[in-house]
Amino acid sequence: MSVPLRHAVSTVVDGAASAIQAVALEDAVAGRDLLAVAPTGSGKTLVFAVAVAHRLAGAPSLPGRPRAVVVAPTRELAVQNAEVLAEVGAGAGLRVATFVGGQPLSKDRRTLVAPVDIAVGTPGRLTDLIRTGAISASDVRVLVLDEADHLLGQSFGEQTAVLLADCD
Repeated sequence: MSVPLRHAVSTVVDGAASAIQAVALEDAVAGRDLLAVAPTGSGKTLVFAVAVAHRLAGAPSLPGRPRAVVVAPTRELAVQNAEVLAEVGAGAGLRVATFVGGQPLSKDRRTLVAPVDIAVGTPGRLTDLIRTGAISASDVRVLVLDEADHLLGQSFGEQTAVLLADCD
């Protein structure tokens, strides 16, 4: 990892790595597909935040064409993910934006006028933005499904399948 990225991580966490971080971080940073199962609060978000920031560092994104998409089943989890990603991504100069329901699509479109490196959101809102052409998934290099069991289940399965197909 670059020095600025390491510094950004040190501002988020102090102390030793958690068990999931010790096991998963090397594979995540290496760009390997990863399925991590660990209790809430164990540090999984930091693992994927570091991996995403490491993978995207050094190259610019284009407006409406994020290079990473992070999907969460709830607004609250999406916002939490975006906060961690923004802190870690700052070390790589990455811009993070959150897209969740309950706000006008026009606000999200305005956000996408400037380049967004990492789009974080709920499946419905991200699907809407892709369907309307506000987001192109053609540059997506990293896709994170946080709480994949929920995202692939009955409630979100269809929307998640659309996102997976578009980010192929």
